[in-house]
Amino acid sequence: MSIATAAPSPSSSATSPLVEAIFSGRAPAPVRLAAARGALPVTRPERLLLCVHLRDDADAAVREAAEQRLAGEGRTDLAASLEAGEPLAPAVLEHFARRADVDPQVLEKLAIDPGLSNAALEEMAACPHPSVLERIVINQTRLLADPEIVRRLEANPKLSATGRRLLSEFRHDFREGQSQEIVLDRPQGSPTESAAEAEAAALAAVEAAAAAAAAEPDAEGAPPELLPEEAADEAFKAAYVRIMNLSVPQKIMLTIKATREERAILVRDSNRMVASSVLKSPKISDQEIEQIANMRNVSEEVLRIVGHHKHWTRSYSVMFALCRNPKTPIGVSLPFLNRLNIRDLKNLLTDKNVSEAVRRLVKKTFELRNQAAQPSKKK
Repeated sequence: MSIATAAPSPSSSATSPLVEAIFSGRAPAPVRLAAARGALPVTRPERLLLCVHLRDDADAAVREAAEQRLAGEGRTDLAASLEAGEPLAPAVLEHFARRADVDPQVLEKLAIDPGLSNAALEEMAACPHPSVLERIVINQTRLLADPEIVRRLEANPKLSATGRRLLSEFRHDFREGQSQEIVLDRPQGSPTESAAEAEAAALAAVEAAAAAAAAEPDAEGAPPELLPEEAADEAFKAAYVRIMNLSVPQKIMLTIKATREERAILVRDSNRMVASSVLKSPKISDQEIEQIANMRNVSEEVLRIVGHHKHWTRSYSVMFALCRNPKTPIGVSLPFLNRLNIRDLKNLLTDKNVSEAVRRLVKKTFELRNQAAQPSKKK
């Protein structure tokens, strides 16, 4: 089948001199041919990216070698990279998503990879594998972002009865227009951004929020309640009283240099701008993010920001905490269910604090996992 993918960029996942030389056009034909055959000393993701790139090489022998490798060892490399959680370039993901000879179990993993474009997922929604289609159906963040995926799934005769029921319930849970309220794909910092640049950007964002807050009337609600252990801590109580006497712009500026205890108070502030500014602090730690993901006295906006942050949600603990937290917006927690292990899915089924909409999808995900595991058990 024809594969129309955008030309990959070496900056997306490849940094070695050999890869850069090939992408720049400086590498001689023997080196390009070795790359197409997978013979260069580069990482597995780079090897895949090179083969995808070299399918359009000016040398016919290089093109043929790249195609042969992608049809053979390339699929093995892809499965191994996905299993190991190695980041793959979008061009690699899209190439294999559009191939007809990729194993359905590999396609299932591609279907839930956040690096795969919506356009490629639209094409995958027309594939003949029911198990892959069900994976796409469960990936409800993508369905919300691109209704065309839903239409193609519904038009696919290979979609199972279970998949059609899930789609029907999805339409019921997320009526037309509701998806506009869900923030998707928040831009993250560049992977090459230095620590100094990241801190400067964070400070600028906080200062801008403080300036915006100063231009508006204070929107103060009820102050956050202290937990019993916090109320028993005199130092914590003193910090709490001091913060409650600050104006909104002052609270926002405090988030830049706040201590851990002060951030724990500020993130629960009733003012949305104050609470969200805590997450922009260059001092906030991954451990604090996990604690915030477990909090039931923070705003939905705070949990939404955490849930859309790619670095924080690489942590299994953060991801599971968001799924378990009844305050987490449904559109944030649902996509993470695919990544939970079977034991935690079972625990969520009996957790009375989980919302009913999440519990329904947990049950379906649990059942699908069990069905997928049964054939392997019989063997």
